[in-house]
Order: sequence, then C-alpha cells, then structure tokens
Amino acid sequence: MRSNARPQKQQHARKLTAITAIVSVIAGAFVAGISAQMASANTFVPSVTVTNVAPAGKDFVLAGEDVEFTVAASNTDGGKQFNLSFLAIAPASVSLARVEGLPAAKVYGAGEVLPNRTRTAQTGNADCTTLGLVAAPAGSATPFACAVPEGQQVWVWSNVDDLPQGGTVRSTISITPDEATYPVGGKVAFSIRAFTSDDPAKIPTFDGTTSVARTGDHTAASLVASDEVPVKALRIIKDEPSAEMERLRGAHNEPTVYTVKVENTKRAATLGVTVTDYLPAGLEYLGSGTDADNSVPGAEYPTAPRLAGGAIVSETVETVSLTEAQALALGLSGAGVYTKVTWAIGDLEAGEQRTLQYRAVVPLFANTMWPEGAAPTPAGGAQAANLDNNTGASTRHGDTEAPTTAQTMRNVASTTGIYQGPVFANDESLRASSDRDDETIEAVDVRVLKSVDTGDSFTTGTVAVYSVQVDVSEYVDASSILLTDVIPNGLCPALPAQQGDVKLSIDGGTITQQQWNGMIVGEACSYPAAVGGAVLSPDLTVVSMDYNSANGSYTVVFAMDDLAAGGTRTAQYSAMQRPNYTGAGGGTSSGDSFVNTVTVTAQTEPIAAISADPALLAKVGGTRYVSDDSSATIGSWETRLTKEVLERGAAFTPNGASWVKDATQAFSPGDTV
Repeated sequence: MRSNARPQKQQHARKLTAITAIVSVIAGAFVAGISAQMASANTFVPSVTVTNVAPAGKDFVLAGEDVEFTVAASNTDGGKQFNLSFLAIAPASVSLARVEGLPAAKVYGAGEVLPNRTRTAQTGNADCTTLGLVAAPAGSATPFACAVPEGQQVWVWSNVDDLPQGGTVRSTISITPDEATYPVGGKVAFSIRAFTSDDPAKIPTFDGTTSVARTGDHTAASLVASDEVPVKALRIIKDEPSAEMERLRGAHNEPTVYTVKVENTKRAATLGVTVTDYLPAGLEYLGSGTDADNSVPGAEYPTAPRLAGGAIVSETVETVSLTEAQALALGLSGAGVYTKVTWAIGDLEAGEQRTLQYRAVVPLFANTMWPEGAAPTPAGGAQAANLDNNTGASTRHGDTEAPTTAQTMRNVASTTGIYQGPVFANDESLRASSDRDDETIEAVDVRVLKSVDTGDSFTTGTVAVYSVQVDVSEYVDASSILLTDVIPNGLCPALPAQQGDVKLSIDGGTITQQQWNGMIVGEACSYPAAVGGAVLSPDLTVVSMDYNSANGSYTVVFAMDDLAAGGTRTAQYSAMQRPNYTGAGGGTSSGDSFVNTVTVTAQTEPIAAISADPALLAKVGGTRYVSDDSSATIGSWETRLTKEVLERGAAFTPNGASWVKDATQAFSPGDTV
C-alpha cells in the first residue's frame, strides 16, 4: 500500500529508546538523572524517545551543521499525569539553537547550583556524581544540592504540558556543536529524561526543577533516551519524482528524470570527488542528452520511434555483472546485471554543491551483458540510450492467472572523495569520505493514484470527494478495469443514484436496497445517499457495496471503461464524514485520521504493433492480470490545551501581560493562584 506522500528513505533515522545506562560519548556525555530522594509513590515511568532528524532524512550531519532531534514523551498506562518536564545534561561544547513545542529552557552553566528542595541535611547529595553532576561547592547557600560539573551544562524545561493516559507530547530540539570539538569522524550525542507529576498542583521535583515541593512522592521519571549522530564531509541526495514511486513502462513516452545532488561540508574542501550510479537491468539509462539513439537501426517494436538520449562529457557508461556479495557491498538489492554510470566531478570547495540529472525509462526487455567484443567503449558513452543489449527478461507487469503487483527496481548512487579539513583524533583514515543514496520504483502497466479533497481537515457532516486517476503504459491496452475501495469506520459511501442495479450486502450476504437503507445507520449512508454534494463520475459504475459489521468498514467496487495504451482517466466519488463510529468507538474526534485504500485490477493485452509480430509477442506474452493500489488520508486538527498562571499578586485580566508559563515568584500558603 502506498500513500500520496512520498515515503522516507528506509536507510535513515535511527531510534534509540529508553536505555538504562548513562550514556558517555565523544566530547562529553548527555545524561539526565533523578536523585535517590525522589524514589516515590508515583510509580509511573513515562516513555520518552529521541530520534535524529538530520537533513535529507540521513542518519548523519555534515561538519558545521546544526543537529536536530525530535523528542516524544508518552503515557500508555500511567493514569492522569501532569506538568511534564524535561532535563538534559550537555557538554559545554554545544549550544541550544532552537526548540519547537517547548518553552524557553532554563540553562545552568558549569558550577551553578541546581535547585531541588528535596535535598536536605538528612537526604544529602552523595548521589550527585552518579547522576552526572557534582556536589554543591563549599559555602553554597544550599550545601546539600548538586551542581553542574566543569565542561557541562544543564537544560531544564519545566511544566511543558500535561500528559494524560494515551497522550503523547512531541517537540523538536536543535543544537549547534562546536566545530573544533566535533570534526569529521566525530559523533554528536543527545540524551534527555522526562518527569511528570500525579498532582496537578505540583511541578515534578528533580535537580534543576522550579518545583517548590519538599518531597518527591508526586514525581515520576523516565529512563534515559538517547541518540547520537555521526559527522561526515560528503552527502549525496538522490530523487526520482514518479508519483508513489510508480513508473509507467515505456521507452518512448515521457522519461523519468533522476536528480543526484552532492553536498560538501562548509568546513574545508574535498578533493577527487566521483559519483557512481548503478541502475538495475530493468531500467534503460538515457543520460542527460536528447539527440542520440545508440541502438543499431531498427525500433524496439514495429511503429516505435527512436530513443532520445545521450551521455555527457566526463561520464562513463558500462554494463556490468555483479555477484551477490559485490552487489550487497554496494548497497544494491542482489546479484545481476547493472548499468554502471560514473561521473568525475573533481574537487569541491568548502560548502560547494554539485547537481547531476539524467533520464531513464523502463523498456520492453531488461539489459543483459554484451556479447564478447560487442560492447561499446564505456568512456565513449555509447552504452547509454542503447537497446542492442536489451535481450533479457520481459519487464511486464502482472501474471497469467491472477492480478499481481509490479516488480520493483532499485538503483543506488554513491559518492567518494578525500576530505582536506580536520578529522577526529587526527585519524588520517577518516579523510576518505563517502555516502550513498537510493531510489526505488515499481514498473507498472496500470497505475492508480488516489487523492481526497476535504478542505483543511475532517469536518463532521460534510462530504469528502475522492479522485482516482488510472494510467496505462505505452505497451498494453487495459480492459475489465475494477476499482475496489475500502472505506474505514467513521466514513461511509455517499453516492448518488445511477442507472442499473448495485449489489448490496452485509458481511457478504446479499440484501435489498430497502434492507440496506433500514440497517445502515444514518440517511447519509443510505443508497442513494440522501445528502447534498454526493458525487459519482460518469466514468464509474458502482458494481457492489458490502458493509462489514465487525469493523464498520464499507467495501465499494466500481467499474471503469477500457483504456488504450498511453491513456489516462480521472474519476471522482464521495464519502460522508460521520459524527460517530459504528460500534464501541464513540464519536469521531480531533486527532483522528482516516486512511482508505483503493485497489485497481485489470486485464492487459500487448498493443497491436507488438501482437502483430509473432516473435516479439512470444517474448512479451499475451494476457496478463495486473493489480495496483493507492491510499488517501483524511486528517483532523488536534485539540491543544495551553496552561498559564498569573504572576503572584497580579490583578486578573483576561489577556493581560501578567499571564506566564512559569511564575517568577514563589507562592505561599494563603495566596490565590
């Protein structure tokens, strides 16, 4: 199943959650602690996760870049928890760049004493060092407190939000590492801890808190959540724009354009940079040119035009065969034939970027190794836009027996160079810099793309209009096209009347229209729908509707007219956004989302120009049954609660400046809060 949003690349962000050990990494530790005095009656343990969100979805940053982390605190089974707070201990070699979803941090520098009213002569501060802190210096006004060690700093976010059971509070924290401390080859680490209170009137108590509570029995603390991000010199970003990563087969229609961008750190130059891209056998590399077809005279199939492609200067193109081990070492999917394209970029200055673009298509047949002595010279570029070695397996979509999804084709681009700037621990081996990125497509003969128009978000009692676009490749004609849409609980089909009967059923059992309308909840879900704005394109015919009483979903089957090769058609239909779920789900609410998926099935036949050539038809095959799917999501706005307090002694005004997130003066018994 695919959504309309392009998915994130799978190689990327790592997530490390709730580790128990104190983390100690390069150039200092990010740790967070809670004192022994806070072992408490609030036995809940908040869940907190940290995820690196480095640029371009990578799991590293370039030297000199800020490092961003997302933090999520959750309450799965803790009942009512209040006044969520966070604490991190960071090395002095980083600074807090920005935060989202959090108030301003209270920053304590080296040597500063951390407030914590639970620390007294009776409790002491012997555990400070186990928490990554030190005991308060002699002569301190609070001698039993903890202090920030030399070379460290403490960041505290107090009273961020409440954390009800089932809730999650998300935020983003961005830090700026010192460039000298974190050169290429180093790692930037971040750890954080969350605290909650089971008493809405008390802020959690921990070292660095603003809480005035003298006991910690209301406080709950998470384990440490941590992530670390490597620092590198080169980054490569590869992009292919096909909708939902699906590419229609065809060597002569609009080719796809791959974009490969290489970025160098702003700290120093990287020399001798090269880019190498491996395309799988099912992709034909056209290059960036448009005026060359390097195939011998003759078309891919009768009536087909010539290719439009061509290599560029400083580019080599060759067909290679890789073993399983060789392919996996390059990040490829497995053994086989690949088109290897290499660009010699040369030197990149500090902060310099270079962008390459090339075109590729999915041909009738896959590439194979050239016969002995027949391969054009790689440096000459004549293996680009050349179908002479496309004598392999058919790239056809589908199966002879049942509808089947398309084959996937993954290609990987990598870059290498020798970095000239400082490296961690003066390790010269770290100068050899590299990165790689990948793109995957599905080679389809029939494709469906789904979208939904609901305005801003889910709106109870109104109609959502879905659009489905069906496309067919240049090589086949499509018939018997069916669209099967599963509409989730919380929505229902809202369809106007049509000519002809519709098969109606509940849990697979056929019923009459009168029975349907009597058993389905709400006039908007009747057939035909008794609601304004219901839509059904004339290109669609409703074949059947089935209601699943177990999960409240509806399965609607539409028929669409045949489509010839290269054809496209867009049709629309509607669904009602209901105020309630069917069953025990209660009412639809803010924060809910509704995903529904449409599956297209069709029968395909080779176009007449292919069918008329017996030898070609024998390789391509006759009838195939294909399948593809697409999904669309209706979201809704989340309800957010903002809590503020009047400064002590301030007069009440509805929107006055005295309303603050954290009061600057402590309250005393008898005060009105």
